[in-house]
Amino acid sequence: MTSTATRSIFASLILSMAVLSGCSDGNVVGNQAGASTTTSTQQKSVTVVSATNNQVNSKQSRTAENVVRYALSWKLSNDQTVYARNAPIPYELIIGNNGVIAVQVPGVTSCYYYLCYVHSINGVWSISGVVAAPVFKPKGSSGLPDPYTQLIGSKLVINGIGTLYSFYDKNTFLTMGNIKLSKSGILPAGKKVILHSGNTATLSTFGHASELFYPAGNKLIWIGGNISDSALLKLVNTKGLNFYES
Repeated sequence: MTSTATRSIFASLILSMAVLSGCSDGNVVGNQAGASTTTSTQQKSVTVVSATNNQVNSKQSRTAENVVRYALSWKLSNDQTVYARNAPIPYELIIGNNGVIAVQVPGVTSCYYYLCYVHSINGVWSISGVVAAPVFKPKGSSGLPDPYTQLIGSKLVINGIGTLYSFYDKNTFLTMGNIKLSKSGILPAGKKVILHSGNTATLSTFGHASELFYPAGNKLIWIGGNISDSALLKLVNTKGLNFYES
């Protein structure tokens, strides 16, 4: 999904309300010691109804983080509208003129992220795709090795950019995929490593995140996450784990 100059709805999620019930002890009446009355209370969980990509100006789109903060807003099930302006951003991974940013939706009952895929042209960033990423307990395996088997997975194909896979839970985020090589994007520096596949890759670390990349024809294979460089290398060197190359 591409960013436009006008307001556009990324997704409209019709979500059911989770009803919580509770019991409280009543007053003892007369000589009926131990007797109680039970009252039930209902509390509606607050969920995301829809997300909107708002128009941003050139000043607000100078950085990848800024364009996400100023562009995104959400309509919640309690009729409130909340904005990404001051929302937590637990994960950001940038390579050249492409990046992935996870922003946590404020004001909802359960942990809920939006994964924003951003792209820069001539120094102006825009949101090229968004994936709604609620946190829940998956029923099956992610297909990744331990300790990532219980991560939630998603796939997004962005025309003109490439295919990106994301895996996440409440605390861990991984990005894998292949993107179009761009002459305008400056790739990060790092140390050269030879993978078990025989490919020579560049490994970079910054803050709490690590990323690894190597060219494959006219594409760039890109793997990263908020894990250590040694954990990332171990993951990439897993035998048979190469679905993200195609």
